[in-house]
Amino acid sequence: MSRVDFHLGVSVAIVAALVAVVDLVNGRLGDDQIIAVQEKDSAFVWYQAKSIKETLAEGNRNTLETLEESGLIANERKDAVDRLIKHNDLEISRYRREKTTILEGGPIDGQTIPGARYWEARATALDHAGDAFDVAMLFVHLALLLGGIGVAVQHPKFERVLLRIVIGLGVAGVIGGGIGTVLWMLTPSM
Repeated sequence: MSRVDFHLGVSVAIVAALVAVVDLVNGRLGDDQIIAVQEKDSAFVWYQAKSIKETLAEGNRNTLETLEESGLIANERKDAVDRLIKHNDLEISRYRREKTTILEGGPIDGQTIPGARYWEARATALDHAGDAFDVAMLFVHLALLLGGIGVAVQHPKFERVLLRIVIGLGVAGVIGGGIGTVLWMLTPSM
């Protein structure tokens, strides 16, 4: 066994370990991204529900105002109708505040929520970090493949060239993983 064969073997073992680490981190990152996307979608659905309620309250208020202005409401009922109009105005204001909170985050219904925009930013940041890890995974897989070829061939000059390529791809994979890690650490968190 030549010295180059030994170095190729060790390089393949190191790259295989890198593949395992990058795959593990990339899987965890993917899970976090799925959670962020689901939370974002849930927040926007909640926002839509509040928008529908706001629209219904506006419709009720407008109908009552139209009935009152047309003179179809008896005088003894005008106070009750005015209270309903005021109640609808309060509901409309409440729904608008809640919609803003759902988008931007803050206290609502007795709990503090991060908001749809937070989840949207988190999902996007996790997507970018995942892209960096995907590139890192590509480099380490290529290094692993070429390292295996280098171990299989019996041509010293070709083995040396492959050893250099394997080391270069391994380093590129580590750099890609490092970039992904930095992007992940910069991801908005609660």
